Amino acid sequence: MYVPPPFRVDDEAELQRFIAEHPFGTLVTTVQGAPCATHLPFLVERVDAQIVLRAHMARANPHWSSIEGAQALVAFLGPHAYVSPRWYESRDNVPTWNYIAVHAYGVPRLTEDRERTLDLLAALSRRHEAGAQNPWALHELSSERLEAFLAAIVAFEVPVTRFEAAYKLSQNRTTGDRRGAIAALRADGRGALADAMERA
Repeated sequence: MYVPPPFRVDDEAELQRFIAEHPFGTLVTTVQGAPCATHLPFLVERVDAQIVLRAHMARANPHWSSIEGAQALVAFLGPHAYVSPRWYESRDNVPTWNYIAVHAYGVPRLTEDRERTLDLLAALSRRHEAGAQNPWALHELSSERLEAFLAAIVAFEVPVTRFEAAYKLSQNRTTGDRRGAIAALRADGRGALADAMERA
């Protein structure tokens, strides 16, 4: 990924936080010489000193059969939006697009352990049911439904070997230009991107 120096982020704790907040990623590997992508919710965790991405996909998806041992990219996209020159101090500028994108690289390994797979499923539901008035939990499945579900999925992990991250948030603009863009994005309902620009 092309990342100009003003937009580069290398802080692993920040990238782990970002993935936890934007967990729907795209797993990309090469299958028979062609790129193959699957879109999945990921769980991010630190295991000892390494960040590990955990997910599962349908066993009916042929992508899973070629991921183990392959070089993989998992891409996560955060808030993004068009930025107009009319928001700047001078209109003598060009439009651009602000965004946050994080690429994680690693070699996937299939999760053969049943308890590890159950732990993943329970953790994913806890994460996404958090805050619900009456959250659903994995233990609510009957044993027959649980066994059928387990048979229909393949769990895997990607220990991350490196990151590339672009936080393109107008860091190269003047303070006045940044303030104008932030105000316009808020007025347009793009508060998440405006918040990220203020933090950058």
